[in-house]
Amino acid sequence: MRSLRAATACLVLAGLLTAPAHAAHAAKDACTWTETPIPPADTWGTANVVAGTGTGHYAGAVRRVENGQFFMEMVLWTAGEPFGRTQPPPPGYRRPGPVDENGTGTVAVNAQSFDPSESGASFRYHGGHQGLGVYERLPVPDGFKQVNAESINERGDVLGTATADNRTEAVVWPGDGAPPVVLELSEGNYLLRAIDIDNDGSVLLHLAQGPHLWRAGGLTPLATPPGYRLTSASSLRGGIAVGYTRALDEVATHQGLLWSDPANPEFLKGAAFGDDINAGGQVLGRDAGFADAVWQRTTFVDAIPANGPASRVFDDGSILAERPGGYSVWRAACLGTT
Repeated sequence: MRSLRAATACLVLAGLLTAPAHAAHAAKDACTWTETPIPPADTWGTANVVAGTGTGHYAGAVRRVENGQFFMEMVLWTAGEPFGRTQPPPPGYRRPGPVDENGTGTVAVNAQSFDPSESGASFRYHGGHQGLGVYERLPVPDGFKQVNAESINERGDVLGTATADNRTEAVVWPGDGAPPVVLELSEGNYLLRAIDIDNDGSVLLHLAQGPHLWRAGGLTPLATPPGYRLTSASSLRGGIAVGYTRALDEVATHQGLLWSDPANPEFLKGAAFGDDINAGGQVLGRDAGFADAVWQRTTFVDAIPANGPASRVFDDGSILAERPGGYSVWRAACLGTT
């Protein structure tokens, strides 16, 4: 949680994590960072942690090549456990790949069929941090052949795509089990990517005409500031989206953006990219030198001292980043004025 004062601010990008294994001290009035390595998995291969609950639980996969064959296993890391636990694949499927996880520990998963003539499938995976989880298959909408999950919100709504022979559309599977909803787009404004789903069901899409919000059946474009082009958005939370645009100069300079109002983009001060945002308005992005850093809404807070790319900022303020041989979670305590 972030608390701002008129003269003195104290920012704690904190989480319900174990005691830190390493600390890095920043400059005066910046942040004191602590690093907690995520333990290894109970299987061998290259780990890829993709999501978490914001309470110390994480989801990812381990990949390896064995006897010339490619294997991928889903792994869940549960707070307090000494290693990540391999999860069984859905019956009849293989290579389960988690893409997102919500605060209750429900994971959005895509998996491949053993039958090469069949398409893969998408699932919600419930209860894996408490023991053996349960897969809930997401139905394929009428008229489509294949689906792919992308994001999940706190209600359990899943955003993804559905593909037919000649088109791909965005689709939402409601968390209450209601039939999937295919999002209708205006003619000529076709889908390029389904990006994120907010807790109220709003959806962030990248369309042929740029980034848009889909809310209650209506589409709203995210505006590009004057003098910029090639705008893109990457994350949506609490009604606020973040992303970037590029200037009309010779080098097409990147500029990070925040939209609390779709019609009025705000510059992330000193940012080239806005990559992720949490419910408290903490933004994970990259500065003008493409180094990972954190902002509170549009105000720069500090660079992140991780020795690998950062990918997520969770609602407890903790930040997921790669490190040599694995992943770590970083937390910051910051004292200074804003």
